[in-house]
Amino acid sequence: MRRAGRIALAATAGVLAGLHARSRQRRPGHLAELAGSDPVQDHERIARVTAQWEFPWDTETALSLALFRTFAVPSISTVLASSRAFRDEPRRRYDDTELLLAEVQEHGVATERGRAALRRVNRMHAAYDLDPDDMRYVLSTFVVQPDDWIARFGWRPLTDAEREAAWRFWRAVGQRMGVTDLPEDRRTLVAFSRDFEARSFVFHPDNHRVADATMRMYLAEVLRIPAPLRPLAQRAVLALLEPPLVAALGYPAPPRWLRVVVPAALRLRARVLAWFVPPRRRPVRLTERPRPSYPGGYDIAQLGTFPHRRPVTDPVAGDRGAPTRREVPGPTRRGHHRVDTGEVTLDVEVRRPPRPVVGTPVLLVSGLGAQRTDWPPGLVDALLASGREVITFDNRDAGLSEGCDERPGDERDLERWRDGEPFEVAYTLSDLRDDALAVLDHLGLDAAHVLGRSMGGMIAQRLAAEAPERVVSLTSMQSTTGAADVGQPSEAAMEAIARPTPPTREAVIAASLERNRITGSPGLIDEDAVRARLEAAYDRAYRPAGTTRQLLAILAEPDRTPLLGTITAPTLVVHGDRDTLVAVSGGRATAAAIPGARLEVVEGMGHDLPAPLIAPVARVITDHLDAAER
Repeated sequence: MRRAGRIALAATAGVLAGLHARSRQRRPGHLAELAGSDPVQDHERIARVTAQWEFPWDTETALSLALFRTFAVPSISTVLASSRAFRDEPRRRYDDTELLLAEVQEHGVATERGRAALRRVNRMHAAYDLDPDDMRYVLSTFVVQPDDWIARFGWRPLTDAEREAAWRFWRAVGQRMGVTDLPEDRRTLVAFSRDFEARSFVFHPDNHRVADATMRMYLAEVLRIPAPLRPLAQRAVLALLEPPLVAALGYPAPPRWLRVVVPAALRLRARVLAWFVPPRRRPVRLTERPRPSYPGGYDIAQLGTFPHRRPVTDPVAGDRGAPTRREVPGPTRRGHHRVDTGEVTLDVEVRRPPRPVVGTPVLLVSGLGAQRTDWPPGLVDALLASGREVITFDNRDAGLSEGCDERPGDERDLERWRDGEPFEVAYTLSDLRDDALAVLDHLGLDAAHVLGRSMGGMIAQRLAAEAPERVVSLTSMQSTTGAADVGQPSEAAMEAIARPTPPTREAVIAASLERNRITGSPGLIDEDAVRARLEAAYDRAYRPAGTTRQLLAILAEPDRTPLLGTITAPTLVVHGDRDTLVAVSGGRATAAAIPGARLEVVEGMGHDLPAPLIAPVARVITDHLDAAER
């Protein structure tokens, strides 16, 4: 074996020496197509050309070997081992990982297929307790490992623009996966990745279990190495990995001659490509490759590894007949989240019910200037008690979500609107709809019940009409259609909301209390409770400029009546007969416009939800959610 190694080494060295004098590449590649491209603005396109046209085999191989790096981290390998997917179905797990990443890279982060793939990844991750550092490290391998591989074995070096574009592409992916504290530049990410490996590559039995199952599959099914040659091929693969990594995976060190011959052979391949192989005529798309795991083709909704689902008896169905049994997926990520939509960062909270989850989560969409903390606790508790997760978030320009202070839209535009003149807006309700979708994507939810109040009802209506597959049911509360002849405020309510912004905290709270007296439920207002809520909201975030921009988005909204006619989700419309801010005619028109919608007019309710009305309103809503899931 040693003699064979020396002969192979000498032959390889001789060929490389012959090519060394002609080391300048002749192959033009596709770099000319990227001339003038900006790695900041055009990072998706540059990354796509690099991975699909210039270095498809190198990128795929580097990312395949990057899997083994993640297996060398015990906190990662133990999670993978617990899922049993790498042991029981290693090929399917490999295909799922490759396909989900390829869907995003080939189609783009913001496309429907890209978003569906990221939603699936997020849903999968949400089912496990993952360490943020581990998630940052896994993401870093998508940037660092292809770069390292191409630097060693590529037919040409990557350009600075290609490196920067790859970093920016995967950073955008990480943001939509909820990976926190991502470095601001590529150099810092690389340093983090190297340091993490130095600290975390430690042997654990699960490292070897997961790596060995994957290695056997990789050699037999991906590389298709004949069985007699697989022991040698395994050592050749290990010869490409650093000794500390090999040791952490629990493998014996490969022979020294292989550590010389295998890299030399790959460098020879690079020289041949650079000199003798013309540029690729069509891209390599991994999504088009036949997959043994999916011989009839795949659906993104099939992909991913999840804990075993559990049948659950639905106690809510008790008074409607025999209890039903359904399968409930693993949990979304409870607690606090910062969700990057690609435009702004939103503040989100997921609350879990006190008993087992038996239904689809509920997404609550807040109204004009309202914060996620403004939802009546009694309503949230009732939704939780029905066995559903409750998701609340601050709209952009409200609460702790990012604002749009650098965009147009201010008091002067409101004056222009009052005068019937053209005015500017910072965003539209369609943008706020996309923000809500980004929350669902981040949490890995294919669909949810959507409940919106006031402006949130308008956003929810757009969500149900324009992304019907994402909405299990719609509840439009204290909202309207956008038609000019319905849902208009009373003169007193309009005057109250049009008053100038007060200068002090006490003045703001006093003005808000006065406005609540005009728009709230007559005779049912607990002013002490309202004052406490207003004080807490002011102290959390007081953002009048953001409220103005949201109001301008409402004023720029066209009549949605034709759009509402396309909604297919089961719909409940809830409105108070004493609402002076959005007249009850708005609720009636909404219910009339949506096919099959049910209208619930609540006697005595204004544009609020006082404590005496929470229980009956919550009962109507939870009954609606239950009916939509039957």
